[in-house]
Amino acid sequence: MDYFKALIDWRKNSSFFMLFLILIAAVTANYNNLKSTPDSLWYNNIDYVLLILLTIAPILVGAYIIFMRTYIPKAKKGKIGIVFCISYTEPQQYKTICDKFVRPFKKLINANHLNKYDVVIVNDFVAAKYYQRFEEYGKDAGLKFLKKSNCQILILGDCINGGEGEELFCKLNLTLGIIHPTLIQAMEQLLWHDISVAFSPLKKIVINKKTQTQDFESNADILQYVFKFILATTQLYCNNIEEATKLFLEIKSLPTFSNCPTIDQIKQTLDNRLGLCYFVFARQQYSLYQTSRDASYLQSALGAINMPYIKSIKYDVNVLKGICLFVLNRDVEGAINCMNTAERNDPILKFNKVFLKLYQNNSSTNINKAYYTYQSIDKLPQQTIEELERFIYDAYKQDEEKTQLLFLLSMIYNYLGNSVLAKYCYDIFYQKNPHIQSAPSLKAVLNFFNEEYKNIEYTDEEVQF
Repeated sequence: MDYFKALIDWRKNSSFFMLFLILIAAVTANYNNLKSTPDSLWYNNIDYVLLILLTIAPILVGAYIIFMRTYIPKAKKGKIGIVFCISYTEPQQYKTICDKFVRPFKKLINANHLNKYDVVIVNDFVAAKYYQRFEEYGKDAGLKFLKKSNCQILILGDCINGGEGEELFCKLNLTLGIIHPTLIQAMEQLLWHDISVAFSPLKKIVINKKTQTQDFESNADILQYVFKFILATTQLYCNNIEEATKLFLEIKSLPTFSNCPTIDQIKQTLDNRLGLCYFVFARQQYSLYQTSRDASYLQSALGAINMPYIKSIKYDVNVLKGICLFVLNRDVEGAINCMNTAERNDPILKFNKVFLKLYQNNSSTNINKAYYTYQSIDKLPQQTIEELERFIYDAYKQDEEKTQLLFLLSMIYNYLGNSVLAKYCYDIFYQKNPHIQSAPSLKAVLNFFNEEYKNIEYTDEEVQF
């Protein structure tokens, strides 16, 4: 009986031969029963309905064999598809891996996601065929396979079988491939380094016969941690910050039943990864504010900066925090404190401090300091100068009593070559602040500007401010 099952096993090429023999035997038996009569030759007695019935079953079985030998399951649309391709398994091993490893993994990753992920597994025959293609053609073959399965993640493995007299059930060597948007080379190298380190405990999974259920459960638990960490890391590198943050927070809340150094290492890095997510999110929100001037983006940025996880990263957020405090609350003291604790190598730092101190106190000392600071404005990138101009202009428009800000704008416009606008700002500043006109400490500064602009004239139509 076992020999007969082996012959008709769809995985084996002999199944086609057996199918052909069965078809010939059935048709031959039918033909042997045909006899010629005085009234009719034998071929006129063929029962075509019976012939079709005899041939249709082998044809259907043949179609089933071809289907099973070529079928690649597809993940459902709208879900994150994960396909397992584990080759060189025996039929019983394949079934056990599906039941005790893949299905528990699917249940674990979907526990809090309402089936956000769809996990599919190709059968052992197809897995072996494609595993050879992956080895021969590498990444291109993997991408084509993922496209056919409608998946974004490929978990590829080969199985080493244990012998009859061994305690070993199997060894699994897993690797992971993931589709992601194009990254710059340095970023892609960092991503694949993280994937390699995180996935290392799953490259050699040992399953023993006596403890196979426990072994599979433990490794399914490890796999969900590693998978979610890799997925979150990929989202982070691809700038999908909100999704990355959700995943890192989810990993942080997961219980673990596995005594695995890799899981401990992942948990130790989560605060840093979350801090990086909040930092990038804050920068994104600030960029949106720069484009739209919608203060709600700065509120979101400040919320991210105030998250405790951000303390674990090396990036300095104090300059951005100071900007948020000033724009949202006009908290000049708080903003100055942020600038005082910021890293000194930020080139915009001294310009921010000059602005804040002059905004707070329109004194001769602060005007003098602003003048000498702005002598080095050419060291700033052009984009930074334009952002600085826009920021000061907005601050002045929101409170036109702060005419000392026009002094800063006058120096910026002078540097940018807009002499008309520079003189216009300086004239208003000079007229609205008579107390500085006779200040001894400002004599050299005022004489410079009066000389600089003495031949410049403008009309109201020329000045759009």
